[in-house]
Amino acid sequence: LVNAKSKTLGKNRLKNELKRKGIAEDIINSVVNSIDSEDTFEAALRVANKWYRSHELESMEDMQKFLRFMAYRGFDYDTISKCREELRFGKDNR
Repeated sequence: LVNAKSKTLGKNRLKNELKRKGIAEDIINSVVNSIDSEDTFEAALRVANKWYRSHELESMEDMQKFLRFMAYRGFDYDTISKCREELRFGKDNR
């Protein structure tokens, strides 16, 4: 479940879904913590690129929509910020 969903969801959302399925907290923490942060960023970037195809990041309202969308998917603020910067300025300015 974690391997399949970690390609489109962040650690926070994965934790919540596993909790809803009744899995023990210590197992959840060990499984979610084993996910590489680089893999999480790549997943977030993939999700962000999909969102960006049909939206813009021009206004403050668009930025807020993007943040809410990514947070709902379970990504943390630092990951979302990196994705936003990469979408706005490209890979060269990372």
